[in-house]
Amino acid sequence: MTNRAIVFLGAGLLALGLFVPIVQLPMVGVVSVFAGGTSPIPYLLLAIAGLAAFMAFKEQSRDAFLPGISAGVVVVALFINLQIRLAGMRSQFEESIADNPFAQGMAGMMDNVSLQWGWLLLIAGVGTIIYGAVQEGKESENEAPTDQLAKVGSIVLAVAALGWLVYQSDLVQGSQTPTRAETEESGEASTIFGKEDAISSEAAQYMAQNVEVYDLTASYQDSMLDGRVPGVDFKVRNNGDRSLATVEVTVVFYDADGKAIAEEDFLPVFTGGFDNDPPLRPGYIWQQERGRFYAAKSVPDEWESGKVTAKVKRIEFSPEG
Repeated sequence: MTNRAIVFLGAGLLALGLFVPIVQLPMVGVVSVFAGGTSPIPYLLLAIAGLAAFMAFKEQSRDAFLPGISAGVVVVALFINLQIRLAGMRSQFEESIADNPFAQGMAGMMDNVSLQWGWLLLIAGVGTIIYGAVQEGKESENEAPTDQLAKVGSIVLAVAALGWLVYQSDLVQGSQTPTRAETEESGEASTIFGKEDAISSEAAQYMAQNVEVYDLTASYQDSMLDGRVPGVDFKVRNNGDRSLATVEVTVVFYDADGKAIAEEDFLPVFTGGFDNDPPLRPGYIWQQERGRFYAAKSVPDEWESGKVTAKVKRIEFSPEG
């Protein structure tokens, strides 16, 4: 394989790694870098991968070294940012269930957090680009001028990505979920999933009158990670006049006789997640990305495919009103 082909391969692996799972979260499921959020990170990494491929196309594969290094720095920063967020989510979750009588049973929820194979593709892509560029530099007999545009472009993209990660982290620090004491003092419910405290009467009334779950479907689906599992899909509409930071939905599963045999909770709207997703604003509709679904892996085999009901379990208002 030529060094040019190696760089092309690395750029392809890096781009593919943006679309496959990098982490699995409780009630959220698997998340990719391209997870439908508002972050520009996947677009910047995709542009860096494109720069590397462009250098290979121009037969200047050794110039792909800097895009490769830039992508590597961004991937490392993305990984560190993820670890910080997961640590914060775990800490807030533990605080939210501290006085809950079911705390022992709920404590294992965060054990379901796991890194996924998308990181392997990202790392392999970065390493392959750098390897191909270094090998091309060693084997090059003539010192052809380097492409300054590729160098400047990759540096600008990397700086932009790192700047966004730092900015995003600042936003997280500035918009952290209130502590338990602050929550109780304000009379509002916590935004941490898994908490069983009663929501405020205002939220309960708004939820009953204005938050709608519809287009509910459930059937056995083929999952890349888990094989054939019960898959659930639905939409959520905010018919009211306030933005929602959190919407938690409970789906109940029934057997052939119509008896409820299991239930699963899902968080379609959660602004405190990995992607800083926006709140569900008045009149807005949430739906899954095309081709995706919630995997309900703990539902027993006695479930009759298609027999489900869903209801909104909990909401939290967004600070933006």
